[in-house]
Amino acid sequence: MALLFVVFGVFLAICTGCNGFSEEPPAQASKANSPKYKIGVEEKSSISEGVASQLPKAQIKHYPDLITAYFALQVGDIDILAYDENVLTHTFNDSMSGLTYIENDIDVPNEFVIAMNKHSSIPDLKGIINRLIDSLNAAGTLTELNEHWNKNLKTNPLISTKESDSEQILRIATSADVPPFSFMSGNQIVGLDVDIAKLLEEKLNIKTSIIKMDRNKLVTALKNNDADLIISAFTICECLRHEIDYSKPYFIGKTTFAIRNDFDKEATLCKVPKMTYLEPKKPE
Repeated sequence: MALLFVVFGVFLAICTGCNGFSEEPPAQASKANSPKYKIGVEEKSSISEGVASQLPKAQIKHYPDLITAYFALQVGDIDILAYDENVLTHTFNDSMSGLTYIENDIDVPNEFVIAMNKHSSIPDLKGIINRLIDSLNAAGTLTELNEHWNKNLKTNPLISTKESDSEQILRIATSADVPPFSFMSGNQIVGLDVDIAKLLEEKLNIKTSIIKMDRNKLVTALKNNDADLIISAFTICECLRHEIDYSKPYFIGKTTFAIRNDFDKEATLCKVPKMTYLEPKKPE
């Protein structure tokens, strides 16, 4: 529900002052290093820090999630959207998305990691997770999981559905809005990240509890000890290192830069293309 009000707020704030590009969009990301360009990024992410570092002259605008940033792009609040390519293409995956991509010729780190509560009751949790990631990489399992979810976006038959009978519970926070890593299929949260959570359950012989929450509340959940882990296409933000722990990367992504197809025309709310994967409900 909170996400709906965020999206609705974006609508009200910018639909009366929508605009298009004042000139040709940049053909390459490096050409966007100018104050005339506004670039939308996810707040507190490696992409946010990377874009700010590589394009210091550009105007950087922060958004809590991809859906909000996408609407901001389509109504002209920003000129360019920088996000993980895999998540972006799985969320908006056909010609109706209204997106065009420009070349990424700058170095923007984008590694997905597991974020950890520094005060978890599980001894050596960081070491356990890092050893699991090493073993999954060595066996080629992470590559296999990634290929599976990129192909069909269905429940993975390679992962056991048997639940641990342990009384200890590992609380895992996820936003379930970043396909193919964590997303809703019917009334179930599925994806590569959920498979990793299940493998962690087997490794630790512990019961896992997947907690769905708004993306901008994930870090707060760790800091308030309401969750032990974040597994949700989450990236390292240097500004949070003193507050939470990070695992080794389990997926190395690619940052992509998107612009509107009709950048040379006035952007209005009524022209926002229909989304192909995550269609938000209208606020009540």
